[in-house]
Amino acid sequence: MPTCFKHIVCFLGCCCAVLFVSCVSSPKPADAAAEEVGIQTPEKSAKPAQENTEAKKLTVVQPQIEEVPEESAAPDPLEEYKALSENIRLKVQNAPAETKNGNAFTSAFSVSVTDAQGNKAPGIAVTVKYPSNRIEDRILFATEDIQSDENGTVSFTCPIPEFSCIAEVSFYPAVSVQDERVLQYAEEHAVKIPYRVRTDKTNKSLSLSILDYTQAGKPVTTNSLSSSAILKALYRKGFRSAGNSDFVDDVHNGNVQSLYRHASALFGGSINYLIFGTVKHETPVTKGEDGLYETTLRADIRIMNMANSEIVLQTTQSFTAKEKNEWLLMDRIRNTLMAPALVDYIYYRF
Repeated sequence: MPTCFKHIVCFLGCCCAVLFVSCVSSPKPADAAAEEVGIQTPEKSAKPAQENTEAKKLTVVQPQIEEVPEESAAPDPLEEYKALSENIRLKVQNAPAETKNGNAFTSAFSVSVTDAQGNKAPGIAVTVKYPSNRIEDRILFATEDIQSDENGTVSFTCPIPEFSCIAEVSFYPAVSVQDERVLQYAEEHAVKIPYRVRTDKTNKSLSLSILDYTQAGKPVTTNSLSSSAILKALYRKGFRSAGNSDFVDDVHNGNVQSLYRHASALFGGSINYLIFGTVKHETPVTKGEDGLYETTLRADIRIMNMANSEIVLQTTQSFTAKEKNEWLLMDRIRNTLMAPALVDYIYYRF
């Protein structure tokens, strides 16, 4: 019995020890669980994350707003060229007289170059734009850059012209960038010198067949007053051999090949060019409240090469005038306005 009692006491002691150890160590899992929950709790982690995201957006966007004006602040080429032009002055120095097609100008086209204070400006690049060709009634231009010499002079010797025309030679500070706005501004503000080349055909044989029309639109089959007015203007301009001819039906019908055949048969190669066309009323003759008569005539004129029937020149021009009576009105348009203008056109483009 004493032995059994000892065993029971030992057993109870061991159980008490186990229970004590369990009670002491059991809070540790609870603490771990609490730490794990604390790490994963969304309320504690989501809010700081949101605040950080907003802060990043502000720091990224703000510099972009500040940098945009800096990137677009490149100098404007037009404003730069305007500033350059304000400090450079060009002035016509020499304007040569007109020449004849195929002949050189008797002197150079030249301008002086100074700064804003009027001092000579050597070494300045200046663009010279000059006529280089003509296709029908369209003039083509070429350019050349020349530096002003030690006296601040830009002198340009124009190539011998091989066509007649009325145009201009332009001088402007050279454009260093390919910008249409700058080039347009430069040409609009350029210094211009008249460029006139007259025809080399004043010694050629000409015949005129100009058909007048009544206000009702009917051809005048008798002597053409318009043709006579143009003929007189041609002689005044220096044409040496010209006369009138009548090809009423061909001119009225607009049959150029029939006109060429009939003119060739009539002249037999004795003329070089045939000037033909019509003069019609664009508006009827009216009397205004001021008591003056008014009308507009339209001239359609062409020049045919009698060697091959080629039309080498053509123009359409309108002329308006007022006068005290109808006779003075028609005379003024034909002799004072129309004939000189048409002959000038021929003189500088034929």
